[in-house]
Amino acid sequence: MDMQKVAELRKKANTLPMEPGVYLMRDRRGEIIYVGKAKKLKNRVTSYFRGVERHLPKVYRMVEMVQDFDYIVTDSEFEALVLECSLIKLHSPKYNILLKDDKGYHYVCVTREEYPRIRLALQKGNDDNEYIGPFISSMVVKQTVEEANRAFLLPTCRRKFPEDFGKERPCLNYHIHQCMGVCSGKISREAYHEALDEALQFIRTGGMQSVEKLTERMQEAAETLDFERAARYRDRISAIRRITEQQKVIAFPHESLDVLGWVQGEDKIYCSLLVLREGRLRDKKDFSFDCMGEPEEVVTEFLLSYYMQVETAPAEVFLERELPDRPLLEQLLREHRGKKIQFTVPQRGESRKLCQMAQNNAAQELARDTNRTGKEIAALTELGMAFQVDSPTNQQFIYLSEEQADALRTRCTYDEEWRREGRVALRLCTSWATQPQAVDELIAALREIIR
Repeated sequence: MDMQKVAELRKKANTLPMEPGVYLMRDRRGEIIYVGKAKKLKNRVTSYFRGVERHLPKVYRMVEMVQDFDYIVTDSEFEALVLECSLIKLHSPKYNILLKDDKGYHYVCVTREEYPRIRLALQKGNDDNEYIGPFISSMVVKQTVEEANRAFLLPTCRRKFPEDFGKERPCLNYHIHQCMGVCSGKISREAYHEALDEALQFIRTGGMQSVEKLTERMQEAAETLDFERAARYRDRISAIRRITEQQKVIAFPHESLDVLGWVQGEDKIYCSLLVLREGRLRDKKDFSFDCMGEPEEVVTEFLLSYYMQVETAPAEVFLERELPDRPLLEQLLREHRGKKIQFTVPQRGESRKLCQMAQNNAAQELARDTNRTGKEIAALTELGMAFQVDSPTNQQFIYLSEEQADALRTRCTYDEEWRREGRVALRLCTSWATQPQAVDELIAALREIIR
């Protein structure tokens, strides 16, 4: 990084007014690469050019590209938010949150082979396979495919049939009664296709109609003393009913409601949006964004971009925690959409549980990205903690203040990576003998120290 250029930019930033406004970062070609708003322009812009070595990687790369910046003073924070939104739309800066208006569809694919498989397809292929759809929600398609395969014991492995008959022993799914065991070679082609047809009927018509059809067939089989076939229908009916009951996880009085939870990783914010319609959970959408500012600022920018684009929006959105710019966000969306969207932070009851569910889902996305457990991530991010590096090992690196680090030393042992400017980077390490209780005790100690 050109530190002389950084010093020049810092000197320029120190001349900015302590007023609300918008700033535009430009690269050497003069192109706008980032647009941000600020309550106090001087404080916000100078922060980019101080202590650059401590910036998150994405922020560091952005600052490295900045050749100059412009700014626009506004009369209020609301005007700054409006202007920021319009400038992002106009210029599509590289380092801002840019949500695509995703109109992609998803399909249920039925492969053309001797023993067809039911799979999820992101697009309709130019092949001989059968495609059912399209469906707007990837979550719905994924769940439907999983439920159909599980209820009718269809194989989900990569084995080829009949080529792989008897080559290997049946897998675990067969032994836990989640697959009929086609690989054994004991399932006839006719019996397999019968189960496949029933699964496709389940997908096309829904669970209850499938239950009615299967009940009729079960009774017919029993009347002809074909008890083996009747038992097979009985098991399929039971599986469908279990799935139907599992779908009733949420029965909420709101007809239309979105719920947003988020967690902070090392250099990204992970958001999970639960979509409830007609009192039931209909979809889940996951997003991740680079941290170019405070987490609350990133989440606000995401909500603004998202609800500016979606065709329909609920009257109320639950937030896992409060956003400082929430009133401004509501005002801008009301003026843009012509109707109010209320953002609330539930404190108790079922509403609060929904928020926790959204946050846990966001934590799971972070966990999948970083190979950490969702439980630990949710607990640490709840405390507002940040990680120094993304470590998939038994070592984790966290930031604490000097006072917090000294207080923690009375509870446990840790190694310091560095200590400067009132901030400490800690290394926490587990071994094969570390018990879950010890991790829980550490989290409890951190919670007490920080709060």
